[in-house]
Amino acid sequence: MSTQSHSSNADNRPQVLVIDDIEANRQAMRRVLKKLEIDIVEADSGEQGLLQALCRRNLALVLLDIQMPSMGGYEVAEFMQQDERLRHVPIIFLTAFNQSEANILQGYKVGAVDYIQKPIVTEVLLSKVKIFSELWQLKSSAVRELMERKAIQKRLEYLAEYDELTGLVNRSYLFSYLDREINRAKRYSTKLAVMYMDLDNFKSVNDRLGHQAGDRLLAEMSKRFKGLCRSTDIISRLGGDEFVYVFTDVTDEKAIEAKGQQVIEQCSINVELSCGESVTVAPSIGISFYPRDGEDATQLLASADQAMFCAKRTKEQVVVHGAPTHGEEVKCA
Repeated sequence: MSTQSHSSNADNRPQVLVIDDIEANRQAMRRVLKKLEIDIVEADSGEQGLLQALCRRNLALVLLDIQMPSMGGYEVAEFMQQDERLRHVPIIFLTAFNQSEANILQGYKVGAVDYIQKPIVTEVLLSKVKIFSELWQLKSSAVRELMERKAIQKRLEYLAEYDELTGLVNRSYLFSYLDREINRAKRYSTKLAVMYMDLDNFKSVNDRLGHQAGDRLLAEMSKRFKGLCRSTDIISRLGGDEFVYVFTDVTDEKAIEAKGQQVIEQCSINVELSCGESVTVAPSIGISFYPRDGEDATQLLASADQAMFCAKRTKEQVVVHGAPTHGEEVKCA
């Protein structure tokens, strides 16, 4: 049978497992150890002790009686040495007999770090358990700090390439991706397209309903835009309400214009905002093609941006760079 006293669920409290088949011995150690900031776990046999050890996340030390029926201390220690989860848990053997040098060496071979002689001296027990609980706390703090650093590093790596609000790739990733794809298109004599767009009435939504509503709108539209991408294409948020698609291996320019119409259709579907209102947005879209409208990322984006300006001025919504526009005379080239 096993019992636990002085228990706590706090992750930063070390646990000390006392394995002794004599209740009076466990009670005596419990009275002494309750002075320390630890959780005391008890087991009345070697078998129960191993089960308790396997269940513990914060096991800092095992106080292990050598002489027990069925499974003695050395055998328990050997099992712990064979288990990856318990191999590094320190063991202090408790013994009522003077151990021979051979027995002491045997104990060290199976994982013991020390011996405590019975009857146990209070100051000795407190001192040794305190040392190992403090070592556990230092190790635990170091592990937590390492995990926090790894999490921060992972977050920084993510933010270096992705937009936090929408989860789309950011400007930095867009330029490096465009450079790679332009080099590939040059090598294989293929075309690619850049579609530059912004949401014409986004500012009014932001001003009227607040930034939280604006963020919700951007997040929802980004999800819809991403759904129109092939696995070989990307969509990037440049900032604010500006987005850029990159389409690779383009064989039909009209198909890219049709993709622009799909974007317009997605924008025409209401977005329900947390404030209880629903809104729609109207995009202006400009399209450029490699190699006709630019030979590098900067030129292609500038051409698509210029075409988007034409779309905004002429109310045509989708304009291909260099193509004739209707209504107001605005040159895109």
